Amino acid sequence: MSRAFDTALALINAEIIAEKLGEKIKPVSAPTQLIDLADVPVTDEQTLLDLEGEGIIEKLLIRSPSSNFSITLTTEKMELQGDYTHFEDVCAYKEDDTGTYVLEFTRIEFTQHVRLVLKVGENITFSKIFIKYAVNQ
Repeated sequence: MSRAFDTALALINAEIIAEKLGEKIKPVSAPTQLIDLADVPVTDEQTLLDLEGEGIIEKLLIRSPSSNFSITLTTEKMELQGDYTHFEDVCAYKEDDTGTYVLEFTRIEFTQHVRLVLKVGENITFSKIFIKYAVNQ
């Protein structure tokens, strides 16, 4: 047999073994956790999340009667920081019928840690703060 044939056969065998192992080893998924708060008064700065481990923020939703707030979301790979207007037209909008300012993020992955801080420029009572996340610690 040729050397190319032996290499191809070894690759095929490795793929078969990997497939069989993949069927036996199922990834451990962390349970989904929720923070679901209504009518939350914030007067300065509030840490909403400060987690260690690998995971995902599946959804972050903030509803406010004022646009005078900002967030700082930090992971090991990035930092998202800005006020409501910074995110406007991308992931922030004002509801026409209620006048509520909404900020929404989805699928923020992290491998080591995540920290989410909400800061206000005036006293604000947020009508909704919702965070759906999972983390392996």
